[in-house]
Amino acid sequence: MKKDTGFLASAGPSMMILAVLRGQPRHGYDIAVELERASEGKLVLQQGTLYPMLHKLQKQGYIRGEWDLPEGERARRRYTLTEEGRTELERQIDHWQEYAGAVVRVLQETAE
Repeated sequence: MKKDTGFLASAGPSMMILAVLRGQPRHGYDIAVELERASEGKLVLQQGTLYPMLHKLQKQGYIRGEWDLPEGERARRRYTLTEEGRTELERQIDHWQEYAGAVVRVLQETAE
């Protein structure tokens, strides 16, 4: 198996964003709120992290951003998961499960 030392730092946040969008399209702020809610406050993405990641995911074709123009309100971008994004999410989940399993094995084998 190929070593992937940067998986936790690089794929973890993008995987969580894709997972949040799996349920429904959301605005950037809503993504951050849902991630924090679902993690019971353990995972918080700051705007300076979230929006560059959204732009990168959009450039990769995993999400699509469209302007939402509600009358009388400011324009906001709504993000939707693409089919390519669904496929990438499943790939990342599989990879995450392998990674988490390896961590559990190390913790169990070194517990004594």
